[in-house]
Amino acid sequence: MNRKSIKYILSEASDKIRALPETGTHEYSNAIDELITNLRDVKHTLRSGKNRLKYRKESGNLQRAIESLRYLRRQSERLIKDDYNKTDRLVERLDAYSPSGTQAITKCDIPATLTAIGIDSESVKKALSTALTDFVPYYLCSATQEASKAYSKFFIKSITMFNSLLEDILKSVWLSKRAHSFSNSDNVILRFEALNTSNFINTTGNDDSIYDYDKRMEKLNKSMVKIQSINPSGYTIINEIFNNLFDYKLRSASVYSGRISALNEQFKKEMKEAELINQDNPDLIIERARIGRDFLNAALQTIKKYYESFFGENTFPHLGSF
Repeated sequence: MNRKSIKYILSEASDKIRALPETGTHEYSNAIDELITNLRDVKHTLRSGKNRLKYRKESGNLQRAIESLRYLRRQSERLIKDDYNKTDRLVERLDAYSPSGTQAITKCDIPATLTAIGIDSESVKKALSTALTDFVPYYLCSATQEASKAYSKFFIKSITMFNSLLEDILKSVWLSKRAHSFSNSDNVILRFEALNTSNFINTTGNDDSIYDYDKRMEKLNKSMVKIQSINPSGYTIINEIFNNLFDYKLRSASVYSGRISALNEQFKKEMKEAELINQDNPDLIIERARIGRDFLNAALQTIKKYYESFFGENTFPHLGSF
């Protein structure tokens, strides 16, 4: 090998060193092997011929360079092996906790958690469950459900009273007669509509000018949207619900007004009890909103049940949870 060839090989090796791949990869090890081969070829040319003694120093330098490259290659191979071992251990752990392994992984119950915080849309539950079940730790779901229960338990009695009052009114003979009196040959007024006469009759008070079905539903749904837009941070939630659900005549009827007042007092009592668990919270307004939200979502579920019993499943104009 002539001097020009040696210079070319060394120059090429220098370029390859500057362009080496990342250490700890097979590409790096292969590049190092190629460099070793090139340097070994150069060294072998220096061991023959009449000038071999003259280049002993250069030959020694090349050998040291080769040994250094071999050391770098061993280090790279060790990194590759370590990565393989880490991967193997990870696979073993995943196998141990996979459904096909000996210990099944505990998964987060996404639908139950969404229900606990007031989200009742089945399509939302299905979508989020598909996307998140395998990624959200089960203990986060459990904590969320327990936190929701901690607030919801305060409203068991008031929700029971709310449900009972609504059921008694909707099943009453009085409301049936009221709905019938506003119906005519072309339109049939359902009991849920009859809770508030402003949903279906003109201000003229003329029975012949009852709104058609679409118009009645439009006005009724506006009332439902207003209920869903109630600010849950205060003590006035009960009154605001009934102001939009019942007309004044129904709210002021002695048989119902007393029960609404009793429900209002019960709700305030439970709200104050719930606040006691966060009495050190400097921002009680935010906390009260969260407490009231639980009751309001439960009340909405009750209204939704009766609404859809008249108008069909998935007809309730639900805008979303708080």
